[in-house]
Amino acid sequence: MEQWKRMTRYLLSTLLVGTVAVACGGSTEPVDTTPEPIVEPEPEPVVEPEPEPEPEPEPVAEPEPPQPVYRHGAYVWFEHWSKDDKTAAKAKQFYSELLGWELNDVDMNGIKFTEFKNGDMPIGLFALPTDYKGKSAWMGYVSVADVDSALSTATVQGGTQFGEAMDVPNIGRVAHVKDKDGAYYGLYKGLAGDPPKAEPSAGNFMWMELWVKNKKSVEPATEHYGEVIGWEAKPWGEGKKKYTMLMIGEESHGGVEIAKKGRHGRWVPYIVVDDVDEIVKSAKKLKAKVIVKPTDMPQVGRFAVLDDPSGATIAFIVPAAPQPEADADADASDDEDSED
Repeated sequence: MEQWKRMTRYLLSTLLVGTVAVACGGSTEPVDTTPEPIVEPEPEPVVEPEPEPEPEPEPVAEPEPPQPVYRHGAYVWFEHWSKDDKTAAKAKQFYSELLGWELNDVDMNGIKFTEFKNGDMPIGLFALPTDYKGKSAWMGYVSVADVDSALSTATVQGGTQFGEAMDVPNIGRVAHVKDKDGAYYGLYKGLAGDPPKAEPSAGNFMWMELWVKNKKSVEPATEHYGEVIGWEAKPWGEGKKKYTMLMIGEESHGGVEIAKKGRHGRWVPYIVVDDVDEIVKSAKKLKAKVIVKPTDMPQVGRFAVLDDPSGATIAFIVPAAPQPEADADADASDDEDSED
């Protein structure tokens, strides 16, 4: 009996479970109640923004080349002219021994020159110009704004063109003129401008002086150079010994002197030395001829003039010391004392 009860309970419980499962539309299989794992969504790839292109650098401006500096109206180069090698050799030996100039032979397009330096600075040439048959002479080049224009004016003003105006490679343009009194001078326009004004130290050129025939010759000469170069003639000095300065603005570039008989028609350079008297003694031993003995000129200095062994005229000078400027306070004090 007890066994039957147990069987009955078993059947009822089985039937009950099946009925519940059918009623719920499910299966009689056991239901797995384990929760499904949560699948995390894959992160979307991060797209890096493309970098903006860097701006192109501003082009670096090329520095402008320095502009040439000119000293129009100033003598900027000097040449010693001779008619032949023998005469030129005398001049070269004289100046190298007397002043210590360094000589260097130069061949420019087949034309031979001897350059001379004062220390490290080239300041001129010994030259044998083609077709030059005159006496040995010094000749200076004046800086001008336009060589051809100045040359044309020179011929209109009574000068004579000597040779052709020409371009010197890497140097500039030059021309040569003989004025109506016979003095030679050069016209020059440099490609790189003009050299700075030379210091008044031993061995350097300081001054150029035009020697004319007489007083009547001064005005025609200054008119010629005034038209060609732009120099303005200004009288200097007092009494009988008057001098004519050749000026541009407040700067003087040369002078005009009445020559001794038969010595007009030439330009005479003045070269700075430490002792005029000693230079004259040494020059005489080297066969130079004294034209003006060592002389003191107030406000100018002590100078002498010679013909070198080749016959070219040259002057040597010890410049006068610059005059100190007046002291305004001292002047005022003097005035007060004088009033007392």
